[in-house]
Amino acid sequence: MEIPNVQNLLKVYELSYFDFIITLIVSIFSGVGSKLVLKGFFKFLKKLKYSVDQDLIDQVYKPLSWLLFSAVWIFSLEFLNLASSLLILFKLGFKLLFSITAIWFLYSFSYILSEVLNLWASKTDNNVDDELVPLFSKLLRFSIVLLGSLMALQNVGVNVMSVMAGLGLGGLALALAAKDTAANLFGSIMILLDRPFKVGDWIVVDDLEGTVEAIGFRSTRLKTFYQSSIIVPNSFLANASINNMQERSSRRLKFHLGVSYSTTPDQIEAFMQGIKNIILAHQTTDKELYYVAFDEFGDFSLNILVQCFFQVPDRKQELKARRILCMEMLRLAHKLKVEFAFPTQSLYVESFPGKNNNTDNKDSNQNNKILSREEMLKELNSFAKGGSESKPQGLGLYQD
Repeated sequence: MEIPNVQNLLKVYELSYFDFIITLIVSIFSGVGSKLVLKGFFKFLKKLKYSVDQDLIDQVYKPLSWLLFSAVWIFSLEFLNLASSLLILFKLGFKLLFSITAIWFLYSFSYILSEVLNLWASKTDNNVDDELVPLFSKLLRFSIVLLGSLMALQNVGVNVMSVMAGLGLGGLALALAAKDTAANLFGSIMILLDRPFKVGDWIVVDDLEGTVEAIGFRSTRLKTFYQSSIIVPNSFLANASINNMQERSSRRLKFHLGVSYSTTPDQIEAFMQGIKNIILAHQTTDKELYYVAFDEFGDFSLNILVQCFFQVPDRKQELKARRILCMEMLRLAHKLKVEFAFPTQSLYVESFPGKNNNTDNKDSNQNNKILSREEMLKELNSFAKGGSESKPQGLGLYQD
């Protein structure tokens, strides 16, 4: 098989030697030019103190070379004396190549832009930047593919507007199908604008609870305390009531301590004062905001309300503070011989068949003797103001 020489090729395509030399120069320039452009751009980034991963640079080089190659050829075709049929074919081919490589280049370059923006965001004190950059990057890549595809169709002679208008009911169906996607997009925008939470926050939404791992284009990912991941649509979060536990300046501890009914008033007041001293001595409690109060008679216990606030940054420190405080209260109860109550029932036996219980019940009847009207008045008046049993300031063990 005879290989055609350069002179025969020039005759077939009606090219002069000058045109042939121009095509060689254009081809060489496109490769060298892309390297020069990239080198200049990354020198500029270094002056701004931004370093970019070499792998990202390598990914951009090839599409940029083809992009410059097609762009230079589109420009050069106007000056080459090509046959009309060949000129039309070349123009169509290089326009299509330009559109495809433009999408390829911009899509690859978006990763470099994302890295530069991430470096910039890490240097700012505002956490909003750290969350906007990933969302912006995803939106940018989606726009590049969509608009680039439309541009490619337009360059090869397709009337994009006519095609879109001709979709008719199909376009309406597509719009309805994309309704949820649009709702999630607007939901993500509202989350970033309203700032109900940020990455790293512990939030509670309805029956969902976890730490925010990422805020995405369509959804937000939560890491639960079971170490599983929950993907929550942003449209749901935008309309839900969000309890941001991370925004608390302090963390509340509230519970009732139930002591047995055999506990004396002196023991109760001493126990309450001891709890107060423990709270005041604790390193992380709010010394201005706490409550210790004997507030109710339970079914089987005398209930003491304990409420205080820990000024700690996270759940781990909160649990540590709770443990120390509760252990101190337990030690105090042992020191004061205060017994904690548990559900009990008292059973009173009035008589046994065939046995005389008069002697056995003598002391019980004496203790349970109903007071006369005069005796009851005397006892209740003794608790009135100025009475012998009246202690409106307490017994003196617990200091308010």
